[in-house]
Amino acid sequence: MRSVREKIPPYSETRQQKEALILAQQELFKNGITSVHEAGAGLKTINFMEELFKKGDLELTEPLKKASKGLLKWENLRIL
Repeated sequence: MRSVREKIPPYSETRQQKEALILAQQELFKNGITSVHEAGAGLKTINFMEELFKKGDLELTEPLKKASKGLLKWENLRIL
């Protein structure tokens, strides 16, 4: 008899994050929310979300996605 553990897929942080984002997106859509702003996302998160958008897995609009990349560059930081 085979162990149940053999049937469980290996842990994947990326897969877990993708599933969490998809579930969150479904809840947002149920409530009529179609756009989000993620002001605190790091470059890794922005790139991850961008890949999901390209694949069609994530449909939420995130207007600051592209602008955030530029803000992460040291030369773009300015003191007002």
